[in-house]
Amino acid sequence: MLVLNSTEKGDSRIALLSEKLSAKKIALGFDGYIDSIVRIVKSKREDGSQVYFEDSAEFGGYIIEKADKNFSLELEQELFKVGGNMPITANAFARLGCKVDCVGALGLPDIHHIFQQMSANCTLYSYAEPGMSTAVEFRNSKMMMAESTQINNADWPYIRETIGISQLRTIFSDKDLIGLLNWSELAHSTGVWRGLLDDVLPFTTGNVSKPMGLFDLSDCSKKTHAQLMEALELLHRFSKHWEVVLSLNMNESALIYNALMQNGKKVPGIADTGKAIFDAIGFDAVGLHKVLVHHSTEACCCDVDGVSQRTTQKLTNPRLLTGAGDNFNTGFCAALLLEMNTGEALEMGHSITRHYITHAESPHLAQVLHY
Repeated sequence: MLVLNSTEKGDSRIALLSEKLSAKKIALGFDGYIDSIVRIVKSKREDGSQVYFEDSAEFGGYIIEKADKNFSLELEQELFKVGGNMPITANAFARLGCKVDCVGALGLPDIHHIFQQMSANCTLYSYAEPGMSTAVEFRNSKMMMAESTQINNADWPYIRETIGISQLRTIFSDKDLIGLLNWSELAHSTGVWRGLLDDVLPFTTGNVSKPMGLFDLSDCSKKTHAQLMEALELLHRFSKHWEVVLSLNMNESALIYNALMQNGKKVPGIADTGKAIFDAIGFDAVGLHKVLVHHSTEACCCDVDGVSQRTTQKLTNPRLLTGAGDNFNTGFCAALLLEMNTGEALEMGHSITRHYITHAESPHLAQVLHY
């Protein structure tokens, strides 16, 4: 749990923080998936119980061993749930008490029943049927396989027409935090970003100060260098409207580091990677407020004040990995909304993530705060 120093009674302090967080308004977009969480059966014992591939390297070796041969795999479904970066993040914020407007592929013409299970604090706006994602989980990692046909057919003019430009301007007005998530997996993400910048943000109202702008690119392995640089350059335009926070996991930070440095050198440790990205993009040039890099056991945040870093214990038997990064982002940003310092925000990210992967659900605020 996150431990904060306070002279007030714990319950009273938690109530005050909950009240403050419940007043925060958030808008998130633009994906939406239904996740099938599965494990791969390696063998079966005589009593019929199953042995699973627990390690991704072990499974990779098995696949290589089967080269040029026909073979089959048995999957066991463990969970069927809300998926996609936006819905998972939205539900995590909502369970903390925030009010969240969600724009995504959540079902059309009606919201799919799986998303109707999200917190009542979420207001859902859908432009397409959701994608389908099979998440193969190992003890140490996961492998995502997604079908995104309808999502990838939805460009900015289609989203603008389906949701309505007036509605979009309302959704993105008067917010404390706005998140644009899963840029990599949505075919028209860059066009959607440009559409927001041209058609929506100049017409938003109600913000006395800049809201936080959370950007999570997701796995950009399939993107070209030019596409990646174009997305990073758009952060400059967003910084005129929002305080930009770029969140990256270890894989994504390595890809961004290599794209920016182009020096062929080995990617350094997490803190040095985050600082290099922050320095290369440039606060003054782009308006980048923070670079957040997170991994299962450590995370760092780089900004004009320097580098903050926190570690956490690795959990050896997680119940659910898919969505862990989204919950980390939620914890980190929620702490900043509560005006905690960067170190506390990193601890909050770790704390919410630990709860999520241990209990297979996002926590309420009181479950992660201990006084």
